[in-house]
Amino acid sequence: MEKKILSIGLVALVAIGPGAIAQSSGHSFSARTINIHDDGHGRTIKAEATDERGNVYVMKEVDDKVVEFSVNGKAIAKENYSNYVDLFDWIDDCADAPPAPPVPPVPPIPPIPPIPAIPAMAAVPPVPPVPPVPPVPPVPPMSDYYIRHIIRDLRRDNIITDTDPLKFTLNNDGFSVNGEKQQEEVFKRYKAKYLDRPTDHFIYEHRGGSTHTEISTDKKAPEEI
Repeated sequence: MEKKILSIGLVALVAIGPGAIAQSSGHSFSARTINIHDDGHGRTIKAEATDERGNVYVMKEVDDKVVEFSVNGKAIAKENYSNYVDLFDWIDDCADAPPAPPVPPVPPIPPIPPIPAIPAMAAVPPVPPVPPVPPVPPVPPMSDYYIRHIIRDLRRDNIITDTDPLKFTLNNDGFSVNGEKQQEEVFKRYKAKYLDRPTDHFIYEHRGGSTHTEISTDKKAPEEI
């Protein structure tokens, strides 16, 4: 005994294409299922279809003769079968359509070759320690800056030859070095260079390991001298 079960979704596409056959009433149908039993001596078809309104039609056909037919579960009298000839013919066409060929199996995916191991990286030699940055020498106070310039000028003018001992006083009243008052021309030159205000003065005394400095000036930038 041979039993055939056709998938109507596929059969309808093969037999009639995407559009269903229209009945005389103007309805269109699509099949739900068609079961065919053929033992070589007779063929029985059981089919179920629905129309665009959702009405469900069930038909049983034995040897090309409709023996049972219902709409929405209500049996239709045989004398009214003629109203549904188009539906019966459509179901027969679907049943006679060749079955859809089986879908070939998907070939197995070849195994992914193993990823080669990444060679170990050579050890990175340790970074040598950064040598410590030598400390920045402290900026000498501005008083030392002015005193050094005055001493430099005294050496250049041959007023002194040694800085130990050394004593000088420069203010608005005059200029004395190691107790000797300097000439007016020398005083005016040092006054113009180092004194701006009447209260500006530079007093310096160094002997052995002892140094005394007293400064009053409004000069800020070394470039000024």
